[in-house]
Amino acid sequence: MVILNEPIDRFSFEKVVSFCQEGNIEGYQLEYKQDLSSQKGLSRQFASFSNSRGGVIVLGVVEDKIGKPVQYDGLIFDSKIIDRIHQYASNVEPRPLYDVHKTNEEKGKVFILVRVYEGDRPTYYVQNDPNLYIRTGS
Repeated sequence: MVILNEPIDRFSFEKVVSFCQEGNIEGYQLEYKQDLSSQKGLSRQFASFSNSRGGVIVLGVVEDKIGKPVQYDGLIFDSKIIDRIHQYASNVEPRPLYDVHKTNEEKGKVFILVRVYEGDRPTYYVQNDPNLYIRTGS
């Protein structure tokens, strides 16, 4: 999967669309999210990817029940989205290593990619959450 092997800052809007058109299914190192409207946010994903082999979160993609992308038109960018991503990461102890990249804009929308690196100080946990998250699939 090209998205797992290349730096995320090399991904344009068109390249993410092409990646989704290939039908890459959500899994051990890949997570799709339509947006950040969920109350749970991304803290669990930060912890689980850090406790496993790392992975990439792609915001702006809707997937079906098996994790295959079915709608990938991106999301309307608001600078607060990046701030929220940093906030979700700060809810994880120890602090995970990650990069955030916003693609170029197409028709007023972008994709946001978050690469979470495999942690070098496990066990990563979400503050005030008694559960331990380990990535086992989608």
